[in-house]
Amino acid sequence: IWLPGVSGFYQLTENAGVLFGVHQGFVPSSPKQDSEIEVEKSVNYEFGGRFNDGATNFEIVSFFNDYSNLKESCSQSSCGVDEELDQEFNGGEVNVYGVEAQLAQSYPISTQFDMPYSFTYTYTKSEFQNDLNSDFVQWGKVEAGDSLPYLPDHQLNFEIGLAANNWETNLNFKYVSEMKEVAGEVIGAPAGANTLEGVKTDASLIVDLSASYDLGQYGRIYGKIDNLTDEAYIVSRRPYGARPSKPRQFVIGYKYQF
Repeated sequence: IWLPGVSGFYQLTENAGVLFGVHQGFVPSSPKQDSEIEVEKSVNYEFGGRFNDGATNFEIVSFFNDYSNLKESCSQSSCGVDEELDQEFNGGEVNVYGVEAQLAQSYPISTQFDMPYSFTYTYTKSEFQNDLNSDFVQWGKVEAGDSLPYLPDHQLNFEIGLAANNWETNLNFKYVSEMKEVAGEVIGAPAGANTLEGVKTDASLIVDLSASYDLGQYGRIYGKIDNLTDEAYIVSRRPYGARPSKPRQFVIGYKYQF
């Protein structure tokens, strides 16, 4: 399969420039699917700018994904219905668009210590372009303008650290806004069934801590604590009820390269 695409970067100054890209997206259908299941096709556009002077790295990119047909499949985690496992569904025309911004710097505290930090923010919106009556449990009866499920509007990541010649430590904050569990109205559900219509996941803020020490020719030791504050958020209610985020987890390891 040959998928056309073009991208480029135009340098405006020694430290700054603009970038662009247009790419064709394609996902084939499984041979065992019904004949009415179409392949997924999209045209993906991006345009933005980049600045890097050696101390500050800043980039902002807008994107627009134009799906002529969005395709989804039923898995154990997304449906939980054995009769529909691996079945694919047409979603029709869908637009996904937004902007992503990144900033990274390293601030020298002294001759021995640096404080690196970075910031990434992504804003995403999505819209079905046509009305749709789908048997896919995450879509249902969709009206034009409805947004996709499990796609957050806002994602934010901030990391700050302290680094010396042979060691470093980092504190990472990750925020994800709430997400719809169903795009539209659930149709054909049994009376009293929990269809998740109008239900959203929790917005979440997770803090991770990591550190490493360089042993030179003998490798590197590292450790991290995921979900430092042991917060619990509902990240999904599929397929069999509320599913929490990962609990606090401790990891220690050793890495050697040769």
